[in-house]
Amino acid sequence: DIGFESTPFNHQGISNVLEMNDGTLFASVLWGDVYNGRYNSPSPGILTSENAGSTWSASNKGLTAQTLVQTFYDSEENAIYLYAIGSGVHLWDAENNNWVSVGNESSPDVSEFYEHIDATAGWGPVGENIQLGKNPATGELWIVARQYTLYLDTETNSWEFVEHDPFDFTSPASLGFFSDGTAYIHESLGPFQGIYTSTDGAAWTKIEAFPGSSNLSSF
Repeated sequence: DIGFESTPFNHQGISNVLEMNDGTLFASVLWGDVYNGRYNSPSPGILTSENAGSTWSASNKGLTAQTLVQTFYDSEENAIYLYAIGSGVHLWDAENNNWVSVGNESSPDVSEFYEHIDATAGWGPVGENIQLGKNPATGELWIVARQYTLYLDTETNSWEFVEHDPFDFTSPASLGFFSDGTAYIHESLGPFQGIYTSTDGAAWTKIEAFPGSSNLSSF
């Protein structure tokens, strides 16, 4: 019991738990309005624990919003990134205990693009409509949503949009990368359900041998 209340129309749950080198735990809280098919309900955002999960406290300093928080842990840098609707992509500053915006001010705004991350009615608690990860070969941060892949250009520190070809995902879930930079993602709903790979974030190729399942939640 983490002490946060829920109503019948707002489903909350822990979507990720990450551990930093010093043992600090970070948990992202999913809170969505399932029946209206949109993740715009107030959310506790990020919870942290310094005693192996015995007690938790909110850690949202630096965020202008904390709805649909997706997190990613970069083990090489011992760094935690998150994406939140209305706030964008942020990096955890452990020294000052706050979140710092990622991407320069002239970069395209990635804080709000609701049409690409609407929940699918009846499947809202899954909360896998947008994924955040880092390409180990290029060092670029990637955001994969329904129609677009966004990547942070390492030279200009600006976000670039790449439109998917040849189809739009219904509910892209569980983004990961091979060491050569090839991305893989699970399409968890719709007629194109399965695992897909991509080298550029635009063209996605299905792994035909995959048997297909809506129950795969993570790689």
